[in-house]
Amino acid sequence: MASIPGRLELRGLRCSGSLGDPPVDAVLLVDVSVGLDLSAVAESDAYADTLDLADLAQTVRIAVATPRLLLETAAVSAARAVMQRYLSAREVEVRLCKPEPAGLQAAEEAISVRLAREVMDLR
Repeated sequence: MASIPGRLELRGLRCSGSLGDPPVDAVLLVDVSVGLDLSAVAESDAYADTLDLADLAQTVRIAVATPRLLLETAAVSAARAVMQRYLSAREVEVRLCKPEPAGLQAAEEAISVRLAREVMDLR
């Protein structure tokens, strides 16, 4: 069976996080995109051959909930957690957004990170 590269995405996932020094609780919005081979699910049309979206959401929420100093660290943590949880993931991209950041007079502060299986170091 030939490989069918594809992406599974969740957008605007609401997560609770704690950022800064001192830590401040915030609602963070997360977009997560997982690159994977869709050939098995294309043939089977079975849930067992794809990622469980509820589990993906929970994996991201747990990673983001850990108190962090920086938004960047939270984004990398979420991306690493997805790669560790889903061995079928070839790549993951996470965009983490903090709406209405204090002192910036901006709609949002955001960071994006992309990790690929072949170059990723999970330490």
